[in-house]
Amino acid sequence: MESRKVSKTLETRYEMLQQEVLSAAQNLYQNKSIANEITNMVLLDIGMDESIADDWASLVPRAVTKASETYFSDLWMYCFRYALNLTSKEDVSQDIAQEAIASLFRTDKQVEFIKGWLKRTVFNQAQKKIKLLKRESSLDEFDFAELIAEEEPVDEDTLQDKLDVREIRQYLSSADFKLYKKIQAYPNLKAYAKASKISYQTAREHRHMVLHNLKQNYFRKQGWVGTTQILSFRQMSNVKRFLRNLIEHAEQNNLQKISKYCPPKVLDQVESNMKDFKEVLDWGISMLDDINFEIYILGNTLDMATNMYVLNITINKGNSIRIKSCSDAELMGEIENTSIGEIPVDKGSCILSMDEIKCLIG
Repeated sequence: MESRKVSKTLETRYEMLQQEVLSAAQNLYQNKSIANEITNMVLLDIGMDESIADDWASLVPRAVTKASETYFSDLWMYCFRYALNLTSKEDVSQDIAQEAIASLFRTDKQVEFIKGWLKRTVFNQAQKKIKLLKRESSLDEFDFAELIAEEEPVDEDTLQDKLDVREIRQYLSSADFKLYKKIQAYPNLKAYAKASKISYQTAREHRHMVLHNLKQNYFRKQGWVGTTQILSFRQMSNVKRFLRNLIEHAEQNNLQKISKYCPPKVLDQVESNMKDFKEVLDWGISMLDDINFEIYILGNTLDMATNMYVLNITINKGNSIRIKSCSDAELMGEIENTSIGEIPVDKGSCILSMDEIKCLIG
């Protein structure tokens, strides 16, 4: 009889705990399936432990938060692995996984089978990415490495050799410096890749990202404003993606599709100024301050006239891009390289005044 009372007491306590955890999870997540799965994780973790009975108020919120972190981390990895299997590209797969999880939060539907819904979402996004990667864009004709090499006074390896460890630490974030030290601890990238259990390609990307950010911060400290290397690795990736989207939709006369980058009034500017855009000849970027930049796109119009399109953009701390304004600048004239040699440039910017430039045009 006594054992039945104990069993009933434990059962009642478990039901009370279950209700407490479920209520906490539902306060955080509208989706019932997510709340239920996180509740089950918490209950499996703390189970029937009698010692928690007097401390539910403080334990339950911490337990739900901890379970949530594990739950969404596992879901992200599930999406990433499936996307990687479809695309074979780690950076693209990371973007797809992130967007799939974000879509789950945004949906108004009560998704019952979470992983099934995510798998379908990842598949659809991967198909779009694969089509986009295969589609030729005029921007792809430019080799970023060659464009950068033409204007930079020092390459990444030379800069790394030029600076001592103390200086490198000053130019890198704590996370980047930690990764830099980890890579440097091995004799070569193959050894680093093997020890870190990653592919050689991923190891190369790690090294490139760290050295890119080292060079970015070095140039900014030196006062450079008119080179693509004022952008961090993530900023550069997002700018390249933004330009590909912009140019692709401009070529297709479908600029409404870039509405996520700007409000309706600015979208009207973009459509009006770039309606006759045909192909890219060159592009550049200049930094106005920490978050404001100007992008210059030199391109041909449908009637083969040459135009310069100027976009004022912001890049926030999350590296999201927003267009603030768009204008087109008609070509004033062309300067023959053979007549004057190279135009004087200091730290990425032309040092000639407008009057001096007009004189060169003649």
